[in-house]
Amino acid sequence: MQSYNAGDAEAAARHYAPDAFVFIPGQELRTGRDEIRANISRFMADPNFALAYENERLDVAASNDLAYSRGLLTVSYTDPATDAVRTIQSHYLLVMRRDPNDGWQVVQDISF
Repeated sequence: MQSYNAGDAEAAARHYAPDAFVFIPGQELRTGRDEIRANISRFMADPNFALAYENERLDVAASNDLAYSRGLLTVSYTDPATDAVRTIQSHYLLVMRRDPNDGWQVVQDISF
């Protein structure tokens, strides 16, 4: 979260596994860390961009190598059609996998 709010797309993208995907309604499916990084960079180019997660649940598998988190997502951005700042709320589901070298990484990021 800190990397998003600090405007650091590279650090934000490192939270994603190389084979991760991100689904945001109304956008193309982003697959792989490079596409995800490019998409994060586009968001961060908007001076009104802000992101906040409110976690409702976090479960870790007994194997301790998979986990999921779900909750509420709040995003502010500049609407390209009106140039007005919009704030929307939606729900999210993150599936994370523990990498032995890099720790927990997001493999599926779904907003709905």
